[in-house]
Amino acid sequence: MRLHLKYYMHVIPFIRAQHGLLDEAQHVPVGATAYVQNWCGDIASSYVLSNTDTNTKSFVVRAPGTLQSVPEVPYMTARIFQSEFTYTFNVTPGPKFIRLHFYPASYFDFNISGAFLSVSASNFTLLHNFRASLNADYINVPYFMKEFIVHVSGSLLELTFAPSYNARDAYAFVNGIEVVSMPLDLYIHSDDAPLPFVGHDTNPVYIYNDSAMECLHRLNVGGEKITPKYDTGMFRTWDTDEVYILGANVYLQPSNMSMPVLYADNNR
Repeated sequence: MRLHLKYYMHVIPFIRAQHGLLDEAQHVPVGATAYVQNWCGDIASSYVLSNTDTNTKSFVVRAPGTLQSVPEVPYMTARIFQSEFTYTFNVTPGPKFIRLHFYPASYFDFNISGAFLSVSASNFTLLHNFRASLNADYINVPYFMKEFIVHVSGSLLELTFAPSYNARDAYAFVNGIEVVSMPLDLYIHSDDAPLPFVGHDTNPVYIYNDSAMECLHRLNVGGEKITPKYDTGMFRTWDTDEVYILGANVYLQPSNMSMPVLYADNNR
């Protein structure tokens, strides 16, 4: 299920639990930072269930060359999967952000044209037959992140990567993984609190814990870009809305930037 999150939501500061921040590198120490987060390498990590499976084919590789616009962490290293590979995270029950970082490039002897992958999180399919290079070309960026929201009912989250078997010599890869907790009712509310469906007042949208969501856009309407460092504890990125405004309205400026926005307590 995909929701276009095109609004600014004011949330009280949230003390998050970072269940996993993995950089696919062999010697990246905890403390290597990307927007003030601690990343650790996944070699011999307790997160890697497939480390114990001798039939699992995976490799850690470095990116070919460097682009000044591409951050060192977590994009300059990747793990290549030639068979199904599973990460396990001990978590608290509840909703979680899962962020997958990709820098599509031809790593070692693996041409980027062969990177077709599927990703599942417990019972949810997050990506299927996904080609990262096509996504990067379409949005015209060298690297990108895919963000999902899933509800974990138990204390274990399994994140499985697999090459797409529909393509010959396909492989999967990922550069970085984030698993971050979030407030219980941030997006999914109780059964008596559905989301309004714009233009269809009589048909509200009900979202339950058995649905996973993908964040496509997160906009700070009328404001500046907010980087993960300055988010309310969940390391989200909020873009400005300027490039999304069509027609003559693109030249309109906010009339009053000093007026505070007041929220009811149940909207916090």
